[in-house]
Amino acid sequence: MFFECSLYGSVFEISDTFKRELHYRAFKREEYIYISDNNEINYLYHQKDKITLTKYFNLDKNKQRTCLIRNIERYETKDNLDVIQSFLLSNNFKLVSHICYDLVEFVINGYFVEFTKEDCRLNMDTANIQEKEYIKNKEPEEWLVKAFCFTKNPQEGETILKTTYEDLCIKFSFDKSIFV
Repeated sequence: MFFECSLYGSVFEISDTFKRELHYRAFKREEYIYISDNNEINYLYHQKDKITLTKYFNLDKNKQRTCLIRNIERYETKDNLDVIQSFLLSNNFKLVSHICYDLVEFVINGYFVEFTKEDCRLNMDTANIQEKEYIKNKEPEEWLVKAFCFTKNPQEGETILKTTYEDLCIKFSFDKSIFV
């Protein structure tokens, strides 16, 4: 069993180093979130010719935690996206979100970091052509940041993420109660 230990935040300014990374290394991610009747969450995303399915369950509700901790099962495949989506729908999962956005992902000090442009997150189900053009041409005002790692032990994940604030020179706005 694995855990995903994560911190989420948003910032209005990031260092020039990360801005350059976003400019040169950004790639498109298309994500789908499916939820079952018993609140099982499957997060499916497609990026760089790879499909990843992550099943989230058992949120750690310990109020003493310094990060969000969830049990996960994670699968990577090169199968057809339509086949996976059909499987989820036929097993009583409902599509609740379909979003496409630019993303930069890198590893620093043993954990992953994702930067996305808030203004470039586009709900593919409701957006019209004018919204897509506006978002594509608009400078970002806010950056969403996710720092995370995969561990077999939640305490190990908390230790790994302890230096995140200093490493990235940002402040995370983390309140676990929004996930509970």
